[in-house]
Amino acid sequence: MTEQPRFTPPSEYVPQHPQAYHFQHAPEQPQYLGFGGAPAPAPKKSRKVPIIVGAAVFGMLLVGGVATASVSLAGEELLSVATHRSSFEDVQASCDPSRSGTSIADNGKTLLVDTTGEEDYSGVSYDAQKCILDALKMPTAVQTHIGETRALDGRQQDSWEGFTASWTYHPDDGCDMIIQTD
Repeated sequence: MTEQPRFTPPSEYVPQHPQAYHFQHAPEQPQYLGFGGAPAPAPKKSRKVPIIVGAAVFGMLLVGGVATASVSLAGEELLSVATHRSSFEDVQASCDPSRSGTSIADNGKTLLVDTTGEEDYSGVSYDAQKCILDALKMPTAVQTHIGETRALDGRQQDSWEGFTASWTYHPDDGCDMIIQTD
């Protein structure tokens, strides 16, 4: 076996970093000269500006959030009143279009319902009353409470989400009911 000669780099070969050419040929950075021709120190970055800007932004967000929350709460209250007023008007239009046994009072916050009885023929029928109670999403438990009221029981009261109802019942006069928004 003959030994193959080894490669030896020429004596002038000096290994360099792959980017050495770029470092050697990069443009020279300008020198900032201070007083007397000495290099000036690098300008210090002010930390006050970002802190002030951050505080201002935070303040604006805080004030904007409080204002938005106030407007939102006021809007929800107005929407709530408008929704109940609208719901009473919608219920009346759907279940008692002739308004023979229902009326809306207290700026739309109260619905008065009068049903017919054995001797009192004015008012809404049992079916119209059922329509009103269902339209206002009155729970079955409250409707049962109304249906089981006797003349001896006097004025009764119950409530469900957003509403309170009170009523009296007598077979001769029917059911007289007051429904109010909470």
